[in-house]
Amino acid sequence: MSVENQTVSLVWMQTLTGAVEVRKTGIPIRDGLRELQAEQAMPQGAGCVVFLLPEQEPMYGAWRVLFERRRQVEDEGYTAENDAEYVDGELASAAIAYLLANLDTPPSREFQPRAFWRWYPTEFKPMTPLRDLERAGALIAAEIDRRMAAGER
Repeated sequence: MSVENQTVSLVWMQTLTGAVEVRKTGIPIRDGLRELQAEQAMPQGAGCVVFLLPEQEPMYGAWRVLFERRRQVEDEGYTAENDAEYVDGELASAAIAYLLANLDTPPSREFQPRAFWRWYPTEFKPMTPLRDLERAGALIAAEIDRRMAAGER
């Protein structure tokens, strides 16, 4: 399929909460680009991002992880320089904590989420299952970036 024949969805995302709203679907890509520019020119409120997603292979989960990582960097200050300090698996371990926090079946005693959280206990704040998956994915992405920056391949 040529690019001109592809359709897209116009999507808004609240970066603080992770809430996603699909505003329009089935838009030809050329029209979608015009609508995206118009939406970006409108006041959206703090922490809102508007973007286009291809409809042939929607990857909403990947986008949500990407935007959570962006939020961690821009809003929380967890930059690559900050992440470089965590050389003992802290980022991956934190991702495990968030994954375990919202399992349908409670984990066994040795796999309690807080056991994997290596920072101050008050900083561990599980939310909803979907939100914690986004956070875990972003932490894994940060760990991958940290390792690659350190020369690991």
